[in-house]
Amino acid sequence: MTRFPTAKLRRELQRRRSRLARSLRGGVALFPSYGIRRRNIHHEYPFRPESCFYYLSGCSEPNVVALLAPADAEPYRWFVPNIDAVAAQWDGAGLSADAIVREFDVDRVHSIDELPTVLESLFGASDRLYHRTGINRELDRQLLQLVERLRPLARRGRAVPREFRDAHVLVEELRAKKSAYELKSMKRAAEITATGHLAAYAEIEPGRAECEIEARLGYEYRRRGATGHAYLPIVAGGSNAATLHYTRNEESLADGDLVLIDSGAEFDYYACDVTRTIPVSGTFDAAQRAAYSVVLQAQEALLARIAPGVYLEELQTLCARTLARGLIKLGVVKGTPAQVVRDGHLARYFPHSFGHWIGLDTHDPNPYRTRTGEPVILSPGMTLTIEPGIYFPTSDRCVPKTLRGCGIRIEDTVVVTRAGSRVLTANVPKTVREIEKFMKERASAEPESRTATRDAKLMMG
Repeated sequence: MTRFPTAKLRRELQRRRSRLARSLRGGVALFPSYGIRRRNIHHEYPFRPESCFYYLSGCSEPNVVALLAPADAEPYRWFVPNIDAVAAQWDGAGLSADAIVREFDVDRVHSIDELPTVLESLFGASDRLYHRTGINRELDRQLLQLVERLRPLARRGRAVPREFRDAHVLVEELRAKKSAYELKSMKRAAEITATGHLAAYAEIEPGRAECEIEARLGYEYRRRGATGHAYLPIVAGGSNAATLHYTRNEESLADGDLVLIDSGAEFDYYACDVTRTIPVSGTFDAAQRAAYSVVLQAQEALLARIAPGVYLEELQTLCARTLARGLIKLGVVKGTPAQVVRDGHLARYFPHSFGHWIGLDTHDPNPYRTRTGEPVILSPGMTLTIEPGIYFPTSDRCVPKTLRGCGIRIEDTVVVTRAGSRVLTANVPKTVREIEKFMKERASAEPESRTATRDAKLMMG
C-alpha cells in the first residue's frame, strides 16, 4: 500500500518545488521515477524510487513521471501508467487520480500515453526542456520521437524544444543542504543504525559466519522501521577487509582477526553510513591497536576540523597527512608525510577519499566543486561521512607480518552545524576502550540469540 505524505511533508515538498521553479526560468522539467527491474522471468528486484523524483514528489510508486511547468496554469502534473484488470489483481490497482490530486497536491493527472501531447502544448510557451536521460528508456524514446516529429514544423512557426538541460543538476544543488525535516529522518536512520550495529557486535565470535552478522543488522533495521539496508553491507573478517567493497559476506570469523563492518539503515529513503572495525576475540592485540589508533587519530582530526567556511579539499589534505604520519610511525613507509603523499606511497594503503556526501543516496550527488570549478565550502545543513582507513595486502613485504591482510576503517555520518559539526552516529562505540568494554560486557550477558545458535549447532552434531 502506498504511503501518503503527512501534512508536514507536503509543506516541505511544496517548498522544494517552489525553490526549483525559480531556477527553471519558465522551462518545462520532467522527473521520472524508476520502473520495476526484473530479477528473472517471474520476480522483480525490490523497488526504490529515483531520489530526485522522490525529493520533489514524496511518491514511492514506480513508472510515474512528474512534470513541472511553472509558467502554465497547471504547473504540477503527473503521468501514471495504465494498469489493466489482470495486472491490478496481481500487483494492485495503483493510485487513483483523485487520491493523487488530494494527497500529493498535483494539479492534474494524465495517462503516461498523454505525455507527448501535453508536452507539445507546453512548448508554445517555452522551448527549454529539462530532462535527464537514462532513467526511463520509454520516456527517452517518446521525447526523441516528439522532437523528430516537431522539428520539421519549426519553419512554419511551430514551437520546438531547442534547449535541453538536466534538471537533476538543479535538484541536486537543492539537496546539498538538508532541511530540518530531512535531518530528522537522517537522525532516525542513525539511531536505527546504531542499534543494529550494537546487536551485530553481540553476535561476533570465532566461527560465526559473516552472513550471520549481516542478517542481524538487517533484522534490527527492519524491525525498527527502516526500509532495510541503505547499501550492500560489508562484513569482512580478516584479510577480506583489505578488499574495500567486499560484499560476499560468506566466510567465517577467525580468532585473533579483525572484522570490518560497513553498514547503514535507510529510513524514509534517507541513508546512514557507519563503519567499525571490531576484534573477533573481543580485544585488540598490540599491532592491531597501533594501526587502529592511526585511523582513529585521522578521523578525530577531521571531525575537529569540520565547520562552516572550511574548504572540502582541506579535509582530504588533513586526512592524507595524518594517515601518512601514522604509517611512518608504524614503519610501513619512510620519509616525511608530505613526501609519502606526493610520491603516491599513501595511496597504496589509503586509495579512497576522506568521505562523501550522504542523504537520499548513500553517496549523494552533491557537487565536490562548484559550476565554475571552485572548491566547495562547507555550510550548515550539509551532511557527509568521515571515513579514513588503511588496508594492508597480504603480499606486501613492506608491511610488518602482524599487519598483513589487515583492513581498518572508521566511518561516521556527520552534519555541519553553525557551531561546527554533530556526529549523528556517535552512539556506536569507536575508541579501543569503548569497543573492548562493550565486547567484554556483551560476553558476560550472553544474549539469547547466541545461546540459541550454539544449542542448534550442538543438536546438529
